[in-house]
Amino acid sequence: MKKKRKYNPLILLVLFLTFVLIITRGYSLARYASNAVFNYYLSSKGFYFESKDLAFDTKHNVDTMWDGEKVYFTLTNSTNDALAAEVDIKYEVKCVVNEEDSTKKCLLNGSESDTLEATLSANFGCDDGSNTTEALCVENGHKWVSKPSTSSLYFEIVDTSGKDVLNADVTITVTSIKPYQKTLSASYSLIRDNSLIGSLSMKYEKGNLNSNLIVTNSYNEDKCVLVTWDPVNFVFNNKSNNVFNTTYDNDGNVNGVYFKINKMDSTTLEYYLKDSSVNYNELYFKLVESNLCD
Repeated sequence: MKKKRKYNPLILLVLFLTFVLIITRGYSLARYASNAVFNYYLSSKGFYFESKDLAFDTKHNVDTMWDGEKVYFTLTNSTNDALAAEVDIKYEVKCVVNEEDSTKKCLLNGSESDTLEATLSANFGCDDGSNTTEALCVENGHKWVSKPSTSSLYFEIVDTSGKDVLNADVTITVTSIKPYQKTLSASYSLIRDNSLIGSLSMKYEKGNLNSNLIVTNSYNEDKCVLVTWDPVNFVFNNKSNNVFNTTYDNDGNVNGVYFKINKMDSTTLEYYLKDSSVNYNELYFKLVESNLCD
C-alpha cells in the first residue's frame, strides 16, 4: 500500500505566492509590451501623438501649491524634431472631476464645457530651417519635411454653488479620433487649502490587478516616512528607487517600506491585489514619520 505524500504547508504557501507574483507581474509586463507594440505600429504609419503632461497609462500629478488658476497641458504631433506627423490629427478632450456629489465643474480652454474637440495641424518646412517656400527649398537642394506642432490647452475648476475651490481631483483624457485612435490621460490632485500645506497624505488608486498608493509631502522640507500594510491584502511591487528599507511579518512577507520624499513632492508605491473584488482605500495603510532614512 502506497504512503500518501505529505506536503509542508509553508512550501505550498510559498508556491502559491510565487504563482500570484508571476501572474500579476506577467500582466503588467504584458500590458507594457502591448503598449510599446501599439506605439511602434502607429509610428510605422507616420502617426505621432504625444504629451509631456499626459501618458498612455495615465500620468499622476500632485500639486500642493495650486493657486486655483488654470492648469496647462500640451499635445504634440512629434516624438522629436526629426519625426512629426504629416497629417492633421483630430482629437477630443474630456475633463472629469472625480468626486462624488460634487458641485465642482471642469471647464476647458475658457469654454463652459468639460469636453472639447480640436485639431492638431500638420506643419511643414525646409529641412535647413530656413523660412522659405517649398519650391525654393527643393530648388536649393533641400527637402520639404514635416515639422513638430504643439497644442496648448488648459482646464479650470469652478464650483457651481459659488464657493471657492480649495482642492480638486481631476482626470484629463485626450483621444485622437482621426487618422488613428490613441488615448493619453493624466490625473491631477490639486491642493490649494492652506490647512493642507505642511502634511503627509496618502491617496489610493485601484486598478484591475494592481493599484497605486500616492504618498504626498506638502512640507517645505524632505521627509522620511514608513508606510505599512497587511500582506494579506497586498503584494508590494518593489520597483521604486527611493525605498530605503523594508519590513517583514513573521512569515517573511513584506509589510512595510521606509523611503524619503522630497519637499513638495510625491512618491507612488505599486501593489498587486490579492482580491480585486475588495474595495480597498487609504485606510488599509498606515503612514508615520521616521528618522531611519539617514
